Formats: sequence, structure tokens, C-alpha cells
Amino acid sequence: MTANKKELIIIVDQDSEGLFGLYSEGIREEYVIKAVYGIGMVGKTSLGGYELYPLEAIADGVCFDTVLIMSDQSEQISRLIKKLYPQFEDNMIYDNYSAAKELLDGRTKMELLKKIITAENNNKNPSLIIGEFSYYSSLDIYNELANVRDNLKCIIGKFSSIGPENVFLLSQEHHLDWITTYPLIEQLGKIGDVSEKSAFSKGNIIIGNDVWTGHGVTVLSGVTIGDGCAIGARTVVTKSVEPYSVVVGNPGRVIKKRFSEDKIKLLLEMKWWDWDYEDIYRVRGLLQSEKIEELYQYYKENIV
Repeated sequence: MTANKKELIIIVDQDSEGLFGLYSEGIREEYVIKAVYGIGMVGKTSLGGYELYPLEAIADGVCFDTVLIMSDQSEQISRLIKKLYPQFEDNMIYDNYSAAKELLDGRTKMELLKKIITAENNNKNPSLIIGEFSYYSSLDIYNELANVRDNLKCIIGKFSSIGPENVFLLSQEHHLDWITTYPLIEQLGKIGDVSEKSAFSKGNIIIGNDVWTGHGVTVLSGVTIGDGCAIGARTVVTKSVEPYSVVVGNPGRVIKKRFSEDKIKLLLEMKWWDWDYEDIYRVRGLLQSEKIEELYQYYKENIV
């Protein structure tokens, strides 16, 4: 071992090459990368600042303590390593999944989670801006005025959980003060007449950080939902609500606050969602508990 650190070799193929930088930079301090071996990387001699050896060179009697296999062929490669180095056991060999648990530091685990959630969201809607770690399921955003000069947006903060079949109406407001709500001029466009949208918008929809919405929630244009709010299933949010409110019904009404005003003040001061990833990982247990005062103590001792 090098200076009391475990010597690690990494075996990577082309499909995992994009993750190599994240993994190699995020290896915990008790490990040191001894060598990197490539599978199918013909003509490539380096990767992420490390010299890259062909996989067959692993048979040359290399000294190492731990193996990370970043390849779909992890089972076959694991068998090869244990054949070449009989002293190796399963708990000394890691794949991408097990490495995330055992070998990576907290910040890198959070970075990896962010990559996964971003890929799962697969956001291609130009009207949606979504913050880090927030996720949604079957979210519909209606914006008939997408081409106007002041393009409307739905902006979701960090660490928010948007439930299935939510509907955000950016522009479907109607002129109740007009004689008819029927979009006659717009419909006449179907026969070649001049067409004009009758719906209008009250502005962007802003969803704060650490917001939870249940199944089938509808949010109207111009609404801001404060940090930490919880919106019950089938709720129609017609007006802005303060942080840490619990909102239910149609139209939505605040039935209570999630915490006392004193605790809400602490939470809004801490803004844990803006902390360094390493700190968020360290307090993950506190975040999923009722211990706001303990979280605040960590904040005062480590963040400010």
C-alpha cells in the first residue's frame, strides 16, 4: 500500500468513459489510483490524466488491493482477476453500482445522483427550467404564448418532488370580463381569417426549493409556491403561497404550516439546498428527520 492507502486499479470501457472523470476525482481519500486499464480503446494511451494500459497488461503481476470495473462485462472481468490473483475476494472488486456506495466520497455521490436524475427528467421543454436534483413525472406545461416577446417560464427550484400528472398552466387564463369566453377570433383562424389568441397569462410559475406536490396538482399562471411547501393531490393552486405551507383543495387553501414560525425562520436562514454537496450528504440523515435544531447547529458550526 502507498502511504497507508489502498491501491486501486480501474478498468473502464468506452461506454463508461464519460463517467471515469467523475469517479476518478471522487475516490475516497483512503484509496489511491495505481493504474487504469482500457477495454476496446484502441490507440488511446491516456484517460483523465492517467496512463491507459490495455486490459491484457493486468496479467503482468501488478500489485493492488482493490479493483473498480466500469464495464458491462464486470462479471467476466471479475472472474479473470480472481483467476490471475487468487487472493482476491468479491468484497475487493467493485462495479459502477457498488463503487458508488463504497469507494466514492459524498460530493461525488451527489454529483452522480444529479446526473441520473437529470437524465431521467430528459427535459426538452423550453418553458421549463428545473433546478438540481428536482424531478417530475408526466408533467404537462401549457404555454400557448410560447412565442411572445417575454417568453413565459415555469421555474422549479432544487430538491423538489413533482408528482405524476401535474399540470402547470402558463397561459390558459380567460377574460371573464368579456361578453363571451368562447375564443371566436381564434377559431375563425381555422378558415383563414385573422386569428388571435384570447387566452392570456398572469406571469411565470415559480416553484420553490424542497417543494412536494401530490398526484394531479394544477398550478395557474403567475403563482409562486414558496420553499418547503406541500401541495395535496388534486389541488388547484390559484394564488401564491408562503414557504412551508400545506395546501389542499380546489381552489387550493392553506390548512396549516409544516412547522412553527420559529422553525420556518431557521430553515429559510439555512437554505440547506444551497449547501456544498459534501455537507448535504453528511446531514442526509438529519434532513430526513424532525431535528431542525440539530441541523441548525451543524449549519452554525460548518456552513456560516
